[in-house]
Amino acid sequence: MTTRAPADTPRSAPRHSSNAPLLLLVASLGLIGVAAGVAVVAAWKSRANTRQLLGDYAAFAGWSYRQHVVEEFGTALWATVGPIGHREPHHGRDVPGASKLPGYREATLKDCRCGPGPLPTTYFRFRLGSDSLDLAGDSLPPGAAASLVASVTNAARAGAGAAREGAIVEIPGTHLLAGYGPMPTDWGDTLVYGFTLDSAEVATTFARVLQKAPLLPAAVTGGRANTGLFALEVRNPAGAVLYRSAAWPEDEREWPFIASDTLPRHGAGLIARLTLIPATAATLLAGGLPRAPLPLLLLIGLLGVVAAALATAQLRRQGELARLRSDFVAGVSHELRTPLAQLRLFLDTLRLKRYDTPEEQEWLVSHLTRETTRLEHLVENVLAASRLDRGMHPSMPLVPLDLGAEVKDAVTAFAPLAASRRATLDTEVAEGVEVLADQATLRQLVLNLLDNAVKFGPPGQRVRLAVSRANGTARLTVTDQGPGVPEGERERIWEPYYRGTSEATRAVGGSGIGLALVREIADSFGGTATVATASGGGAEFSVTLPATVGAEPA
Repeated sequence: MTTRAPADTPRSAPRHSSNAPLLLLVASLGLIGVAAGVAVVAAWKSRANTRQLLGDYAAFAGWSYRQHVVEEFGTALWATVGPIGHREPHHGRDVPGASKLPGYREATLKDCRCGPGPLPTTYFRFRLGSDSLDLAGDSLPPGAAASLVASVTNAARAGAGAAREGAIVEIPGTHLLAGYGPMPTDWGDTLVYGFTLDSAEVATTFARVLQKAPLLPAAVTGGRANTGLFALEVRNPAGAVLYRSAAWPEDEREWPFIASDTLPRHGAGLIARLTLIPATAATLLAGGLPRAPLPLLLLIGLLGVVAAALATAQLRRQGELARLRSDFVAGVSHELRTPLAQLRLFLDTLRLKRYDTPEEQEWLVSHLTRETTRLEHLVENVLAASRLDRGMHPSMPLVPLDLGAEVKDAVTAFAPLAASRRATLDTEVAEGVEVLADQATLRQLVLNLLDNAVKFGPPGQRVRLAVSRANGTARLTVTDQGPGVPEGERERIWEPYYRGTSEATRAVGGSGIGLALVREIADSFGGTATVATASGGGAEFSVTLPATVGAEPA
């Protein structure tokens, strides 16, 4: 017997069912509000992080540019007036005239094999406290001589504590900078030698440094040139603009990523200001510059009702996506099993000769070929996807390479960096020493050793590179004149990111992975990397690699 409910019984089930969409709508609106709040916070944080990162990039690039400019002016000062500087007063009344300075500069630059720096226009000499000038080179503009003597005299007397190092100063009322260095004498006078730089040469120096010196790591810039990423402005201490890139932003208030740094005494106290070019700054960031959160809020407000109405569909879609993710693994397995099953079937058919005509046999063989190709394609796709996910790349083939020739090429490539530290690179290379290696990776090994030697050695040192062969092995040694490596750290320096414990080591910049890469590369070539104390002091890094079969060098 069927029992019916009384007519006045409340039908709570349908009412509950009709409330479900409303509850879902309210929940969706709540979720949208939370999502909007999270989106706004995330957008603001992203913009703040982006501004901080761009500011850091500009600051680091500005500091890097400052260092390069200081080296340029320092080279001009050191090469021209450095030879007349003495720790002790000059003896005797025979003193060089201003006409000697160009020769001193040329000889010094030839010995150091470094960049020329700014080219002086006029050379001068005068006795401190006197108005008479001994000049060589181009003549000075009218009225510039007195201003030159006054400016240099005031600077030399005001900087007495650092006077022996010299400096570069601006000459008021002219377009010139003057570099000078004092030479005290044993009869009590102080002779001042120096040179002038005109505004055109100064501007050329600023532009040259911006063009040639990498200001950020290649991993950040992607190999793009400085001139496409940075704009430069240089001012004198009074605020007058001496140089400005064409890409300098018109309104600085709209673009705050400007780094400012004052050059030291041998940089004339000039103010170098470097900024990211707005049009290309986004290329330094993965995904570009983040958008402002206000458009996002308006979009959320306009689409809020629609998004709430579609909440259920979205949840269903998310469930479908989760199922698809789960099905992916099963699908791949299935796709691999299917050709395998087909191959087994066709092979069994051929083995049992279950075909009647040659045409049927040919049909089976063609299907075997098809399924084999299909299986190969699937496997290659899966392996390629796996390598990409794990950041793996195929290893390069090893080929016979002349170790000495590769070392010479690396020395040539590294010469400008060595010159910036006034380091001399001496090579002693045996002929015919071949190793099995990848050229690009081998060069990275040599450059890392050179960079380590120059970085941790003193300015003006001699770095020696030697290539030899003995007992079937090729040996590369790089010897510097630095403080050496303490015995307790000679294994730890090969560890990634380890940078030593001494204050001198900590004071030198670096990532701490150069030597780790040297050992890793040496291991990949079947060799070893070690460090010891050089016979004359300093460190001697040695890389030993298996040499290719051949006669030992005489």
